[in-house]
Order: sequence, then structure tokens, then C-alpha cells
Amino acid sequence: MSKNAVNDGLTIEFVAGTARSAGDPEVVGEIVGIHERTVAVGEVAVLTRRGRFTMVILGTDTPAQGAKLYYDNGNRRLTTTASTHKLAGWAALAKASGPTTIECILAGGMQ
Repeated sequence: MSKNAVNDGLTIEFVAGTARSAGDPEVVGEIVGIHERTVAVGEVAVLTRRGRFTMVILGTDTPAQGAKLYYDNGNRRLTTTASTHKLAGWAALAKASGPTTIECILAGGMQ
């Protein structure tokens, strides 16, 4: 690493405005990440912005493998509907209607 490098850029630190559990998704600006640990309001939170995670998705959505997934912050779940939602990543596997979880490869803020 060069002398001006801060870290590998795979995590983001911020002050939590809401209590969250380890594994919960969170939106920071344009980046959707996963909480590394449980935090209370006012604590420094650390989000992982890259990797493959099992996440909640709208049960009626049927994304193909590799389809874009967006994070619906109001309902705290993924969806295939872009609308005003932030790009979270891509479906690691296809999903039929019914199941409410999916493996998501996080985009890490890369549009």
C-alpha cells in the first residue's frame, strides 16, 4: 500500500442514526452495504460494501441469475424494480416466485 492509502476501501465507517444488527443492510449515499456488527444510535458503524450475502427480497420478484437488484430502504428488502431505489448488486442465482431471500453480490457503490 502506498503511504497515502487509508485502507482497502471495502468498508465504510459512519455514525449510526438508527440501531442496526450485524448483517442488516444500510444505504449510505449511493452505496448499499451490510453491517459488520450490531450498533446503537450514535456508535460508529462499519459497512461491508463488497461480497455475496443472503438478503431479504420481495417474494413475487423472479430475477434471473445476474439480474440487477435494488434496495428498497422503506421496506428494507431487495427488489428488481429500479424506481428510486439504490442499486444493491446482482442476483448470484435465479429465484422463482415465493422465496423471500436471495444471494446478492453487492455492487459496492459501482453503478
